[in-house]
Amino acid sequence: MSRLARADQQIAARVDDVGRVIERVMSSDTFLSREIRKAPMRKTDSSLVADISHIPND
Repeated sequence: MSRLARADQQIAARVDDVGRVIERVMSSDTFLSREIRKAPMRKTDSSLVADISHIPND
C-alpha cells in the first residue's frame, strides 16, 4: 500500500472518530436539555432559572 493510500485511510479513520464524538456530545446535550426542562423554575432577581437540584426522576 502506498504512503498516500495509508495516509488517506488514517485521515478517514480520524474523521469517523470525530464524527462519533460529535454525535455523542449532541446526544448528551439533547438529553440534558430535556432533563433541565423538567426541573421546577425559581425566580432570581428578574429572571426564572431551572432549579436543577430538584429534577424529577421519571
